[in-house]
Amino acid sequence: MGRHFAWQAEHVTELVGDQVTVFIGVPAYAEGQPFPWAENLRSAIRGTRRGLDRLDHQPSHPVGLAIYADWTTTPKEWALYQAVWVHAAGERR
Repeated sequence: MGRHFAWQAEHVTELVGDQVTVFIGVPAYAEGQPFPWAENLRSAIRGTRRGLDRLDHQPSHPVGLAIYADWTTTPKEWALYQAVWVHAAGERR
């Protein structure tokens, strides 16, 4: 899961990560998605991490997630984001 997000994170960050802050768009809704098993917050975070881990060097600018749509994001999804993205980023420093 998350191959599309891994590809996006790796390639976009390679191209412009030393010039600008990069935000990877990730879905926070599964309803109405053609592939809800793949297009969800957990898969997106996992894929983004994998893509960033494949970089030859860390970018000089930050990389973040742009959660869409924040108004449909559940408290459980916010907790997942905090635990898996925000807290894990602090541990990696």
